[in-house]
Amino acid sequence: MTSLLLPGRQFWTWTFAGSLALIAALSLAPMSGGEPWFPHQDKLHHGLAYVYFYGLGWWALFYNRGFSGQRNLALLLLGYGILIELLQGATGYRSMEWLDLLANILGIGTGWLLVRAVAKQLFQRLAHR
Repeated sequence: MTSLLLPGRQFWTWTFAGSLALIAALSLAPMSGGEPWFPHQDKLHHGLAYVYFYGLGWWALFYNRGFSGQRNLALLLLGYGILIELLQGATGYRSMEWLDLLANILGIGTGWLLVRAVAKQLFQRLAHR
């Protein structure tokens, strides 16, 4: 059974895949825009993106299996982050940065903590409505 609040699992899987594809495209496009508001602002963006990816990925791929797939999700996102950084370094107009990868890892860890602490209970309550 699906609802507006809880569409089918396939919807969330496609949303997760689409989010990864969108961020990959944006990450590989030439940079445009103004100056950042504060130093290393992009690291905050990296971390927040990976918190989002982790939460959405857990919901889309592993909700029905409990917490058994969290390590695989973390490894998938880590591999994705490494691939994006390598591709950025190969573009000639973007750069590979180790601090970006560190921010990604911190985002994955934060996402894992949030799922463990909050999301599991919240999503179970929503699912049983």
